[in-house]
Amino acid sequence: QEAIMKSKENEELKKALAARDEFLLMASHELKTPITPLTLQLQTFIHLFKNGLAPEVEAERMLRMLHTSQGQVERLARLVNELVDVSKISTQKLELNKTKVDLGTLSEKVLNEFNEEIKKSDSEVSLTVTSKVEGYWDAFRVEQVIINLLINALKYGAGKPIKLSVGQENESVARFSIQDQGIGISKDDHLRIFKPFEHAVSP
Repeated sequence: QEAIMKSKENEELKKALAARDEFLLMASHELKTPITPLTLQLQTFIHLFKNGLAPEVEAERMLRMLHTSQGQVERLARLVNELVDVSKISTQKLELNKTKVDLGTLSEKVLNEFNEEIKKSDSEVSLTVTSKVEGYWDAFRVEQVIINLLINALKYGAGKPIKLSVGQENESVARFSIQDQGIGISKDDHLRIFKPFEHAVSP
């Protein structure tokens, strides 16, 4: 019995280590995504100022470049926060800061922040708010959910229309939905993808 217990413990340990390694691999990939364009933008700025070309660049273009760089920094910050959240969730120390939130306004805010990414994706993104939806939620956590769903839709949406909608089903249930026209998820994967570090298609 002791041998069987040890064998089971070893198997669980192997699974935990494999999950950790996969998570670290995915995390490093996600962190590199904003670092690469941010590095290129900074190199461009250095080149312009080093060679005295900055004054020749239109203010609007320079501002657009700075906004793009700022967006990448914010994305890095979000990724780091999500890594911290994973640690807090695993130790059951994640606290929610609930305030009065308008779900429609929060969705509009996310779309505005991701305006550049939306343009690059060639997907037409629309938001429909069928009714005013207010509730007491952790705005930052809900925003994280919306951002992750939007990034996923832009990534797999194949440049086709993406529809977001916000509404209220009844007095106690709010609904946020996002629909893309990508490859979809097979029924066999519907339950599996909600397990830690799972994904339906190749990274």
